[in-house]
Amino acid sequence: MPSFYLRFVGSDTLPKSLSRREVEECFGLSAEDIHELRPPRFRGTARLGAAVQLVMLRATGRHPDALSGLPPLLLRHLTATLGIGATDIASIKSLYKNRDTRFEHQQWARQRAGFAALDDNTKSLLADALRALAITAASVNDLVNQSEHWLFDRRIVLPGDRALRDMARAAFSDQENAALEAIRAGVPREHLHRAFLHAFSKRTGPGGHTVLEWLRTPPGKHGQLTLSEVTKKIECLKGLHVHEWNLSAIALNRLKAYSQEVVNRPPSATKNLSPDQRELEMVSFLHVTLLEQTDLAAEMGARRLTDLYRKASGKVLKKQADSSVDLRAERVKLKAVLYDKRLTAVQIVAAMRELVLQDEPDFSGTRAQLVREALVKC
Repeated sequence: MPSFYLRFVGSDTLPKSLSRREVEECFGLSAEDIHELRPPRFRGTARLGAAVQLVMLRATGRHPDALSGLPPLLLRHLTATLGIGATDIASIKSLYKNRDTRFEHQQWARQRAGFAALDDNTKSLLADALRALAITAASVNDLVNQSEHWLFDRRIVLPGDRALRDMARAAFSDQENAALEAIRAGVPREHLHRAFLHAFSKRTGPGGHTVLEWLRTPPGKHGQLTLSEVTKKIECLKGLHVHEWNLSAIALNRLKAYSQEVVNRPPSATKNLSPDQRELEMVSFLHVTLLEQTDLAAEMGARRLTDLYRKASGKVLKKQADSSVDLRAERVKLKAVLYDKRLTAVQIVAAMRELVLQDEPDFSGTRAQLVREALVKC
């Protein structure tokens, strides 16, 4: 199913600003649905309530919240489709006078939409899936979102956010512990101690910024100064032996997520984290920064080479154009000397030697050779 139709998965309430297109495409009723919702089984406001239960379950994977108000456009669309009195203000609770009727309609909606309730067996399978998904998940929120789609794909009614978040948090915590073990196995302790001391120390020069602030500063515009700055950062990180750290057991997007946490907060806040969390995030930040700066240096170096080639190629083109103009002028002069009947053969040869000097530069060779010569002289 296209992602356009999945953007409401996991929502227990809907935005008031739903568009008409969203309502029609994500919360529509088929002819069979309307037939199933006919009286005498469904009457009055309960008929609208059952319709809301059905379309909300199909779109979100959850039963709608009983107290939250429903978007007016959705209510108008459903009442018009069912051919009942229009209303703009309603909630699930206000549509049902009897609580048992609401639960009965929830069961009907599950059967109609082909959903099943979450049982212990599915919880066990979900826990296994979360442990696998947590390897590459960037955060607990990311893991919760993935768990919601995992359940929705299997047509399982999503439980409350707290239940899913508790399961996601446990799986995420297990992976954080595994990441810490990978760091302790792949990074020597003396490297960590030296790297942290250097990262939180002040840089020499104006500004008084720390090395950490300097490392997380985004690059400037493409140019030689920026390339030099990037090269200095790479040298700094390699001087801390970051390139020797073995973090292959940790997924790259997880490393990037930890690194981003360091970028988003002041250095003092990072320094005051718990030892384990600081170690996890700082190691990830230094490692990811080295990867990014190396990629950036390679990209900027390639652009620099392209600039040099373009300049050298331009010089060759100009030289070739100038030489072609000179050759055309010399051809006119040679033609005038060669066909001058007043000159003897000896005089013609002498005049031609004056026009074409023996020590003139040689423009022979391929264009690639000429460009290489121009690059050498740059």
